[in-house]
Amino acid sequence: MAQSEILVATDFSPNSQRAFDFAVDLGRRVGAKITLVHVVEPIDKPDQADEESRLFHEQLLRQAQANLRAEFERLKEPVGDCLACLGSRVTTLITLAEERSPWMVVFGRQAQETRQAGIGLKFLVQSPAPVLSIT
Repeated sequence: MAQSEILVATDFSPNSQRAFDFAVDLGRRVGAKITLVHVVEPIDKPDQADEESRLFHEQLLRQAQANLRAEFERLKEPVGDCLACLGSRVTTLITLAEERSPWMVVFGRQAQETRQAGIGLKFLVQSPAPVLSIT
């Protein structure tokens, strides 16, 4: 039963780490490629950002990409791809899920989200793909 892709959203927190580890194990079991995603929220609207903001966001994206690659390197074997994106977290993740049609989306939910409508809950409600939330 080979599945195509598991999209894993990360903010590099301990819960995201657990979600990534779980997704990698699940991906191996079902034959799915892992795509690890980190979304950088812009401090300005990207189309209205000045040069300093643009350079700042580029630096954040480069660092996020390096951190994503480090997650895969920790596993000592390639199992997927890394995407660092600039945008609203919920909107960007929904767009990726619509475009890529993953078998599943996995993310680590933060403890404070149990008391309020956090990003994870918003995504869970709006996602076009099945979602697994790891706490």
